[in-house]
Amino acid sequence: RPCVPIIVVTSSDQIARHCNGSFALYPYKIDRPVKGFKHGADVLEKVLSWGVETRKCPAGSIAIVVKGLCVEDAYPTVFMKQIPGTREHLMIGTNQKQYDSDNN
Repeated sequence: RPCVPIIVVTSSDQIARHCNGSFALYPYKIDRPVKGFKHGADVLEKVLSWGVETRKCPAGSIAIVVKGLCVEDAYPTVFMKQIPGTREHLMIGTNQKQYDSDNN
């Protein structure tokens, strides 16, 4: 069993159903496969927000993103992304700078 939750983003009903039988795998169903950088970034933001809302991901923590390979993608298939929210005196957001709320 993984010690952290794994959110599986998929457009496949079969893959989503398979996740339900495994510990710590949480399916996040999307309507269609991710196509292009902008669509992928939008989906990622929705998934991370959903993870915080459902208490699977602590706000402000780091997510490791692993995605399938797509020829048109210009970004890596494995990268880290900070989850939006507040944690340990840091305000984190997708388009915000980090700052220490005690010193500002």
